Amino acid sequence: MYNSQQKVKEEVTKKQAEKQHVVANKCPNCGYAYSADDKFCSECGMGLKGNSCVYCGAATQPNHEICHACGRNLQAELCSFCGGKMTPDEAFCSDCGNPRTGIVCSCCNTLNYRSFCRKCNTPLNALAHEALEEARKDPKVQKAVAIAIELQELEQLLQEVTKEETALPPELPEISEENRELANQYKDLLATFRQQEPKSEKTEKPKVEPPKIEPKPPKKFTVNIVSKEEAMQKYREKLDEMQATLASMLPDAGMTPQLQRNYYSARKVQILTIIKVKVPLYWVCNAYGCQHSNPEECVEPWKGGKWIYGERNEQTLTWGYL
Repeated sequence: MYNSQQKVKEEVTKKQAEKQHVVANKCPNCGYAYSADDKFCSECGMGLKGNSCVYCGAATQPNHEICHACGRNLQAELCSFCGGKMTPDEAFCSDCGNPRTGIVCSCCNTLNYRSFCRKCNTPLNALAHEALEEARKDPKVQKAVAIAIELQELEQLLQEVTKEETALPPELPEISEENRELANQYKDLLATFRQQEPKSEKTEKPKVEPPKIEPKPPKKFTVNIVSKEEAMQKYREKLDEMQATLASMLPDAGMTPQLQRNYYSARKVQILTIIKVKVPLYWVCNAYGCQHSNPEECVEPWKGGKWIYGERNEQTLTWGYL
């Protein structure tokens, strides 16, 4: 009997101590301390059990600074542009001068709480332009551009050598899928850092040449390659070198997460993707074999028919990291 009373007394004492003691947890939105039993922050109302964005309700992690769904700042005590500390009554960051209320992109009208637009990657403030300037002067970026130029020239050389050897389409060396994707993107790297829009390759119709024409002299290349096999080996080596160069591009460990984000955003490149899609051209009715833009145009559509499809190229422009 005594033991059971003692256990009850100890449990009551323990619960009272837990109520008086506040666990050193801080709300990820406002920094206010909360206990382990709290489901919502008593200061800002943010959910603490499975964190959620106070603006749109999307699920977030405690270490998230920006909501992935609506792009709003989740850490009210920090500037979302530079990571500097802000008091609740400050409308502008005292370190970088950017507004707490965010910046609207002039290109796509998206509200942002970061230095580069989260939708179109347009630089929005002085921090973004500084990051772009540093990226252009970065020796690693310059090296990547130089390798991209060599890859482009090697590819042209392989095509010229293959044309001389056989009438079959020029073949590139056997490489991994990762390197093949890299090879398809280095032209976009060149276009971006030369401040040009990437252009899709267009096939030209064969022209009828005059009967008498002198053969063009062979194209001269700066790379000293003797054989096709040597060119292929050099191509593989340059792809590996490009991969290693891109993997070495890391921000300074002393940067705030916000400035590290600027580092990577300044090194994004535009990637032009062209895909073939099937589109309906016209509908052929079974009744008379006529072509219609849709079945309703036929006087006897109940007899059925079939759609005739064709292919169309669709272009999409996306952003990818170096």
